[in-house]
Amino acid sequence: MQNPKKIFKQYQKTNRGIFKSDSDAKELFKAIRSGERNYAKVHRTEDTARDITWVSKLEEAIPHLQTIVDNPRSFIKSVEYLVPAELAKKTGPESVVHLATHSQYVKSVDKKGDVIPSKVLTSEAELDLQIYENRFVMTLIKRLHLYIERRYVYLKHFAALQDTDVLYLDNHFKLGETDVKATTTIQMSTPAEASKALRIELDASLAKVELMRRYVAYFVTSRFMKEDMKGARPIIPPVMQTNMIKSSPDYHAAYELWLFLNEEEHANMEFIVNEEIKGLTKDEENRIDFLNYLTTLDLMTGTRMRNVRLTKTQYNATIMKSVDDMLFLNDKFEPFELVRADQKYYEDLAEPVKKKLEGKSKKVVDQVFKAEKKRLAEIERQKQAALALARRKAQEAEKLRREQEKEAEREALEAKRREQEAALAREKAKADELEALRHEVRKTAEEDKENLIKKETSTPELAVLEPEKAAETFKKLVKSKSKSKAKNKADNAPKGEGKPKKPKINKDVEAEEAEKEGK
Repeated sequence: MQNPKKIFKQYQKTNRGIFKSDSDAKELFKAIRSGERNYAKVHRTEDTARDITWVSKLEEAIPHLQTIVDNPRSFIKSVEYLVPAELAKKTGPESVVHLATHSQYVKSVDKKGDVIPSKVLTSEAELDLQIYENRFVMTLIKRLHLYIERRYVYLKHFAALQDTDVLYLDNHFKLGETDVKATTTIQMSTPAEASKALRIELDASLAKVELMRRYVAYFVTSRFMKEDMKGARPIIPPVMQTNMIKSSPDYHAAYELWLFLNEEEHANMEFIVNEEIKGLTKDEENRIDFLNYLTTLDLMTGTRMRNVRLTKTQYNATIMKSVDDMLFLNDKFEPFELVRADQKYYEDLAEPVKKKLEGKSKKVVDQVFKAEKKRLAEIERQKQAALALARRKAQEAEKLRREQEKEAEREALEAKRREQEAALAREKAKADELEALRHEVRKTAEEDKENLIKKETSTPELAVLEPEKAAETFKKLVKSKSKSKAKNKADNAPKGEGKPKKPKINKDVEAEEAEKEGK
């Protein structure tokens, strides 16, 4: 292949005369050179600290597992059945003992005293394959299948190491009123230099792993796993070293493989990536500027190109009102800023930027994608500001709620106090009214008493008597009047009723009143 630099110089020499003869081309190239240019070259190398000794370890254990799967050890056990006497193949002392203790199975006894049973207990010998050692091998095969599949995927997809050169081009310039943005990523990958030395060994190991995958797949689908160990429970570590596991070479090799898997599961598979960000020379920047010039020029003359496909879509925008709009139009509310603070909004803003930076290392992002990094930082700042505003509003709402609760409590206490004061006022008014009534009664009684005294003192019999005699005479008059009143009351009472009861008169009170009137 011809040298790329030589080809480019020939092409540049052919088109350099354009800048001398065409002023528009010269202005376009000048705008590209004066705009924001962000060029970077990244050299990425891959290496791995592979340890494939596990391949040989598994390769040694596969034949022993093959032997166990084809010819598993078994245990003979005696199983007892209760069957009709005609179907019993053999009987023993257990059959006689069972019949002696279960007389319901005695059919009859003949004249000679022989017992004829209806059912009898018989025993048969069966092979038991679900012993502890076979359940241990079953569990080991399942672990081995998962272990090999994971390692195989790693070797298949990540073992082919590559060295990559990436060129990032980001140019932003203005040509009059036209805003131009050019973003280009050029990537070139070649087989890594570190992998060449291990290529032969890796290919051989990968072939061995594929062979072991087929063996383990046969173990998983064998009769030993599908029928003999059907319904068997896996063992729970740690593994018990039984006599069979210690003495049998096949089962002991399976136990050694179990221990190896326990150690290997915690081993890390290192994958080393080195990235170098290189600065471009002046000549390289000129070549990139010229490349951007040709691309922009082609885009500006793209109206004369043949259309391959034309699509036209019309979008109708609909303005939807929300509660915030109604509050904003209401004069009772103060002006406020409509801020959207939900997480989904900021995630949608950051999603395109994150997708662009996906797969890029932190070093490349810091050096090449500064604008995108700044954009993510601004979105995060807005997100935190919105969250802070939401927290502040929540605190203010909580504060207002507490103040409202205190105000409601204070109003309740004030209403209770007013109610108590009104009750006391009502009780006081009733007491004053009762006192006034008592005063009126006393006043009326005194007036009646004075009138009575005046009336009695005006009697002639009392006027000429002395005070002592006048008092006695007054008492007699009172008694005679009371008797006349009682007689009149008895005469006016309806017939059939008893005589009216004689009113009780307090003689001491009458004597005192008569004495006062006499005086």
